[in-house]
This record gives sequence, C-alpha cells and structure tokens, in this order.
Amino acid sequence: MRKFFVCLSLLAVTTCTAQEIRVNTGIGMLIASTPEWKKPVWCTSFQMGYEFPSRRKLYGILMLQHMQMKYAFDHTADGQAFFTSRFFSVPIMARKYFIMPGKFNPRLYMDLGIQPQFGYHNRVEFRANQTKRLQRQSVGAFSAGAIIQVGYKRPLDSFMEIELGFGFGSDIWATRSAKNRIVWQENRQMLQVNFTRKL
Repeated sequence: MRKFFVCLSLLAVTTCTAQEIRVNTGIGMLIASTPEWKKPVWCTSFQMGYEFPSRRKLYGILMLQHMQMKYAFDHTADGQAFFTSRFFSVPIMARKYFIMPGKFNPRLYMDLGIQPQFGYHNRVEFRANQTKRLQRQSVGAFSAGAIIQVGYKRPLDSFMEIELGFGFGSDIWATRSAKNRIVWQENRQMLQVNFTRKL
C-alpha cells in the first residue's frame, strides 16, 4: 500500500502544474452506525485531488481517497474483537468559498457532492484468555452516497494550508455485501483536520 501512494505522489509531481494538484493527510472521528449499533470510530485518510475553478465562482474538487477505520467490540463469542477496515473512495464535490478579512486570506467553505466507495479489506484480531487470533477478510463491497462539508481554510505559507472541517455523508445505494457487513457504515459524521501541500 505504501508503494502505491509513493507512485501516486511521484506521478503527481511529474505531471501537475502549480497549485492544481493537492495532497492531503487527515485524522478524525467518525460516528459509524447500523441498525444494531452506533459508536465512535477513529479514522485516518490520505487524499490526492485536483481543485479547479468554474465560471460561476464555484470550485470543482475531484479526489482519490484511501481511508482506514479502527474500532473494537468488548463482548463477542470470541472475546474482544479489534477491527481495521480499509476503503477506497472517489469524492466528487462542488466547493463555494467565502472570503474572510485577514492578513493570510482565510476562507470559509461549503462542499456538496457524491462519494462512490469501495470497501476491500477487513482485519480482525480476537483476544481472549491471553491468546490472540488474527483473521483477514476480503470485503468487496460498494456503496454510493451524498456528502456535505463545511469548514475553515487558512494558508500557512505559499505552499502549505490547513483545513478544519465537519462533514456528513449518507449512503444512497449499497450492494448486498455492503449491507450485510457489520463493518460497513451507513451514516458518517466526521470532524477532520487536513494539512494540504500544493504541488
């Protein structure tokens, strides 16, 4: 997986023009829910995307995102269960900026878009009676949902920016394999901090 991200980064550096392609890394809290349970989940993400202006003073954003969620269940038939779930998604959003007064040109923003998502891997570690058992699962589950985000963006220098945002996503359509997996989140609420590097 690391080799994949290194290749993407090198490709972006060699093919992009200034201030068009952005690389984001973020960490946040996600509220995952199904009809059976609802709980907070730690989430990390890596994003590469392209942001471009339109004629109506909106910005279009196309992202390639890898996301990893970690969470645990204390009471299972096999003892404690620690899950790691991994996803690929392609957020496609329209962004509106609201310029704020200030020396460093801070901005508020609002995003609205769709997010096709593919869950491809689960890692489960069971712990009971001082023993551990590791299990890996191939998921192969698709979903597509709507997302809305609001946030604050501030340049740190000519190349670095920081974003603090809150987003909500809800699946509109999901395959049967997605609906039947307990690891699959139907509704997502996420507070995320991104450090953006302009290439």
